[in-house]
Amino acid sequence: MIAFWPRGLDRSPAPAGRAHVVAAVTDGSGARATVTVCGHITGLDSEALNDTLVSALMEFREGLSLDLSEVSYCDTAGLRMLLDVREQGLAAGRTVVVAAAGRFMRRLLETTGTAELFTTGPESAAPDGTPLASAVRTALLRAGFPLTGRPGVPGFLHVRPEGDAVDVFWRTGDDRLSARAADRVLGDAVTGALTRSGLRIEGRSAIGVRVGGPAPHSPRPTESTD
Repeated sequence: MIAFWPRGLDRSPAPAGRAHVVAAVTDGSGARATVTVCGHITGLDSEALNDTLVSALMEFREGLSLDLSEVSYCDTAGLRMLLDVREQGLAAGRTVVVAAAGRFMRRLLETTGTAELFTTGPESAAPDGTPLASAVRTALLRAGFPLTGRPGVPGFLHVRPEGDAVDVFWRTGDDRLSARAADRVLGDAVTGALTRSGLRIEGRSAIGVRVGGPAPHSPRPTESTD
């Protein structure tokens, strides 16, 4: 598998400053808690932060509002942890929203196309393919692929709802034979990640795949009418 890394994440060192992540419930007066997170969210800190967030999530019946305005750095492991907490909340009928974010976190969420996943309300009511797009983005991020909200950025995947389906496509900016071979390898990796997540691939081109929703269950045998 070809490794593609988001700019400013795993390859860049965490900036100097408060290195340890700190999280605390700063407003627990209602049905939804406000949790303020400060510092750097990295793979080394994500397990402890996950425990704190999940504990608060299960204590408040509506979920969590995250204040990330004091988070100065977050790597891919940290972002995946936040997505996992969000999914646990949805499974329990709760939502996890980002109420405030600093410059780094705003850029990270926008670049990876995950900002809309941390908005208010359950996504199942959206009629425009957003729920499927959410599942696709989560599957790709868990597999380590960098996403962007802007189409045509070399080295990044772009997820676009298209009717009842979702298109995932990329651009290398090069038409050489080696680049076309790399596109095929990347296509195999993307297809594998989506299939392993239970999503159905409807079609594939040289620089993209179309996802059509959950893989169907095997049909039940037709009963004999004799």
